[in-house]
Amino acid sequence: MAERKGFKSWKRRYKVLAAVGIVFGVVIVLVGGFLMFWKPLGKNSTKEQQEEYAKRTDAFYDGTFHTPEDFTLLTKVEGEPSEDSEEKSPKVELPVHQIDSFPEAPSGEWQVTWFGHSTVMLQMEGKKIFIDPVLSEYSSPVQGIGAKRMAETPMKAEDIPEVDVLVLSHDHYDHMDYNTILEIDDRVKEYCVPLGVDNHLVRWGIDPEKIHTLAWWEETVAGGITITSTPGQHYSGRLPWKQNSTLWCGYVFRLGEQQVYYTGDTGYGEFFKDIHEKFGRMDLVIMENGQYNKRWPDCHMMPEEGVQAAQILEAEWVLPVHWAGFVLATHRWSEPAERYTKEAENAGVNVITPEIGETVNKNQAAGYQKKWWQK
Repeated sequence: MAERKGFKSWKRRYKVLAAVGIVFGVVIVLVGGFLMFWKPLGKNSTKEQQEEYAKRTDAFYDGTFHTPEDFTLLTKVEGEPSEDSEEKSPKVELPVHQIDSFPEAPSGEWQVTWFGHSTVMLQMEGKKIFIDPVLSEYSSPVQGIGAKRMAETPMKAEDIPEVDVLVLSHDHYDHMDYNTILEIDDRVKEYCVPLGVDNHLVRWGIDPEKIHTLAWWEETVAGGITITSTPGQHYSGRLPWKQNSTLWCGYVFRLGEQQVYYTGDTGYGEFFKDIHEKFGRMDLVIMENGQYNKRWPDCHMMPEEGVQAAQILEAEWVLPVHWAGFVLATHRWSEPAERYTKEAENAGVNVITPEIGETVNKNQAAGYQKKWWQK
């Protein structure tokens, strides 16, 4: 009798374990299928491509890309309290200017329209350069999950006009958005991306013939604009366990007598001096400023470091970006603008602070310095 009870008990445990195993197997299959077939996650490079990367840049070795200087993604800060602000998102609706069209920039004058976060339409000599366009509501591979936009977009993706060149600084979701790119691709003449990012685009159905790939310091002409890739202290990856398989960068755009520099996401580095040595004074710097934290000081600049970089670059004007878009750090939403403008005033650096959707050209820049976030 005891043996029969033991057998029944073992049989019940076996059934439970079998059921758990089946559920676990189903979960593995579902997760594996999601990773394999969900296109927004992008595509990995081949061994042949990695061999090419190693030939084109010293930044690629041991199967991944590396920063130009020492880099630590997360740093332990002893004795520092948590910097989690209660106002990471605004408590009031942010002012947004809806965009009907982009007026043509006067000859010899740059013109910028800020969409919030790092999305910018840059115009030079009749050319449109769309920088890191993200027009979805969420910064995520799955809409409805992740960081939600803190203000509406000033223009819908369906209304974006023809763009001469679309540039991507790296493949993080707040800079490279699947839905936006698919929506506007028929109006994009050419793309300019860092090494490896082209694989994502090709998987999404973008014509490879439209894509220019660049390693740091490489140069191309896209849309009639001379574009040079510049180094930065950051990282990449659309999956947390698959990082740095693609490159990240900033860009210098040159057309006519004008040159504009977009830093991309970056920590502070000596490479700013190299950029200045190569190109000289910048007419405009579109400067990363926001989503920083003392615990990850190498991959994003503190506002004061950004001002220091602007001084090195001899920036005539600076447009701070990477704020007022998505909450990706713990600081107060308006802190990046407050700290940057305060430090810039002390340092004599000229800063434009347009509201979301406002268009600024060079000769009107002085009229766009209001501290609208203080309202």
